[in-house]
Amino acid sequence: ERPSTSTCSRTRRSSCSTSTRSVSARGRSPLTRSQYRDHSFLDKRLGPLLQHAERLDLDALRHAHERWRADADAPAANRYVFHTAFCASTLLARCLDHPGATHVAKEPLALHRVSAIQRNRFAGAPAVAGITDERWKGWLRLVADLLARTFDPNEAPVVKTTDSTNHIATDLLALD
Repeated sequence: ERPSTSTCSRTRRSSCSTSTRSVSARGRSPLTRSQYRDHSFLDKRLGPLLQHAERLDLDALRHAHERWRADADAPAANRYVFHTAFCASTLLARCLDHPGATHVAKEPLALHRVSAIQRNRFAGAPAVAGITDERWKGWLRLVADLLARTFDPNEAPVVKTTDSTNHIATDLLALD
């Protein structure tokens, strides 16, 4: 079984850690609230804003997350915008983003990658053959909880997914 890794950008409040550094849940974000609002997508197009990204072992992060969930209050439930491509969903997401009331994460790459793993599992791709349902659902829960973080505790988290994540909509809605 190959170890799985993912890039975890230390954006917003983060609980990502490695053996050499950790970022507390109240840590500083390299992205400001306005940068989140201004960027249409939370993926590689952020370019230089991702200079603090690092590779992490997804299974180690999932196990740490499971221990945290056992001892912590559950994060706020995400609201989701599922859509087809080129349907003005980014405009809708911008309209839904109201500082102090809602915080919208637009097309986060981490969610896209977790959905791609599931799609490849369904297709029987050899690269994901050792990934069990339990393991994949743990990664999905981890990503959903990270996306539930906001700048203000009174904000409701909203996630505008990519159109390629529609096949996991039921799984996402079952988490909350």
